[in-house]
Amino acid sequence: MSDTVLVAIINGVFLVIVAVTTQRMRKDVAGIKKDAAAARHQVENEHKTNFRDDHDELRRSVEERLDDLGRRQDRFAREVKSALRRMSRRLDRHIDDQGDT
Repeated sequence: MSDTVLVAIINGVFLVIVAVTTQRMRKDVAGIKKDAAAARHQVENEHKTNFRDDHDELRRSVEERLDDLGRRQDRFAREVKSALRRMSRRLDRHIDDQGDT
Protein backbone atom coordinates (compact mmCIF):
# COMPACT_ATOMS: atom_id res chain seq x y z
CA MET A 1 0.00 0.00 0.00
CA SER A 2 1.36 3.34 -0.94
CA ASP A 3 1.80 6.29 1.35
CA THR A 4 -0.91 8.17 -0.54
CA VAL A 5 -3.45 5.43 0.10
CA LEU A 6 -2.51 5.29 3.82
CA VAL A 7 -2.85 9.06 4.16
CA ALA A 8 -6.25 8.90 2.42
CA ILE A 9 -7.42 6.09 4.75
CA ILE A 10 -6.18 7.94 7.86
CA ASN A 11 -7.87 11.15 6.68
CA GLY A 12 -11.11 9.24 6.01
CA VAL A 13 -11.07 7.64 9.46
CA PHE A 14 -10.29 11.00 11.01
CA LEU A 15 -13.24 12.62 9.18
CA VAL A 16 -15.57 9.86 10.34
CA ILE A 17 -14.40 10.33 13.93
CA VAL A 18 -14.88 14.11 13.67
CA ALA A 19 -18.36 13.65 12.16
CA VAL A 20 -19.48 11.21 14.87
CA THR A 21 -18.02 13.38 17.64
CA THR A 22 -19.65 16.51 16.21
CA GLN A 23 -23.01 14.75 15.99
CA ARG A 24 -22.75 13.60 19.63
CA MET A 25 -21.73 17.07 20.74
CA ARG A 26 -24.75 18.59 18.99
CA LYS A 27 -27.04 16.17 20.85
CA ASP A 28 -25.31 17.00 24.13
CA VAL A 29 -25.57 20.75 23.50
CA ALA A 30 -29.25 20.39 22.59
CA GLY A 31 -29.82 18.52 25.86
CA ILE A 32 -27.95 21.17 27.81
CA LYS A 33 -30.00 23.93 26.17
CA LYS A 34 -33.21 22.07 27.04
CA ASP A 35 -32.11 21.63 30.67
CA ALA A 36 -31.07 25.28 30.90
CA ALA A 37 -34.44 26.39 29.54
CA ALA A 38 -36.23 24.21 32.11
CA ALA A 39 -34.06 25.64 34.90
CA ARG A 40 -34.70 29.18 33.71
CA HIS A 41 -38.43 28.52 33.76
CA GLN A 42 -38.13 27.40 37.40
CA VAL A 43 -36.30 30.54 38.56
CA GLU A 44 -38.02 33.23 36.52
CA ASN A 45 -41.33 34.66 37.57
CA GLU A 46 -43.77 37.36 36.63
CA HIS A 47 -43.32 39.38 39.83
CA LYS A 48 -43.10 43.11 39.40
CA THR A 49 -40.82 43.45 42.41
CA ASN A 50 -37.47 41.93 43.25
CA PHE A 51 -37.80 38.72 45.26
CA ARG A 52 -34.82 39.61 47.43
CA ASP A 53 -36.36 42.98 48.33
CA ASP A 54 -39.67 41.29 49.14
CA HIS A 55 -37.88 38.70 51.26
CA ASP A 56 -35.88 41.33 53.14
CA GLU A 57 -39.02 43.36 53.84
CA LEU A 58 -40.86 40.28 55.10
CA ARG A 59 -37.89 39.30 57.29
CA ARG A 60 -37.79 42.80 58.84
CA SER A 61 -41.52 42.63 59.52
CA VAL A 62 -41.23 39.22 61.17
CA GLU A 63 -38.27 40.39 63.26
CA GLU A 64 -40.21 43.46 64.42
CA ARG A 65 -43.17 41.31 65.41
CA LEU A 66 -40.92 38.85 67.20
CA ASP A 67 -39.28 41.72 69.09
CA ASP A 68 -42.72 43.04 70.04
CA LEU A 69 -43.78 39.57 71.13
CA GLY A 70 -40.62 39.27 73.25
CA ARG A 71 -41.37 42.60 74.94
CA ARG A 72 -44.93 41.49 75.64
CA GLN A 73 -43.72 38.19 77.08
CA ASP A 74 -41.26 40.02 79.33
CA ARG A 75 -43.98 42.37 80.55
CA PHE A 76 -46.36 39.45 81.13
CA ALA A 77 -43.65 37.54 83.05
CA ARG A 78 -43.06 40.60 85.28
CA GLU A 79 -46.80 40.94 85.90
CA VAL A 80 -47.13 37.25 86.75
CA LYS A 81 -44.17 37.42 89.14
CA SER A 82 -45.64 40.49 90.79
CA ALA A 83 -49.03 38.82 91.15
CA LEU A 84 -47.39 35.71 92.61
CA ARG A 85 -45.50 37.84 95.16
CA ARG A 86 -48.76 39.58 96.15
CA MET A 87 -50.56 36.26 96.45
CA SER A 88 -47.69 34.83 98.50
CA ARG A 89 -47.83 37.81 100.90
CA ARG A 90 -51.61 37.50 101.22
CA LEU A 91 -51.31 33.78 101.84
CA ASP A 92 -48.60 34.39 104.47
CA ARG A 93 -50.83 36.99 106.20
CA HIS A 94 -53.78 34.63 106.08
CA ILE A 95 -51.74 31.80 107.57
CA ASP A 96 -50.35 34.13 110.22
CA ASP A 97 -53.87 35.36 111.05
CA GLN A 98 -55.08 31.77 111.39
CA GLY A 99 -52.22 30.96 113.74
CA ASP A 100 -53.14 33.89 115.98
CA THR A 101 -56.60 32.54 116.76
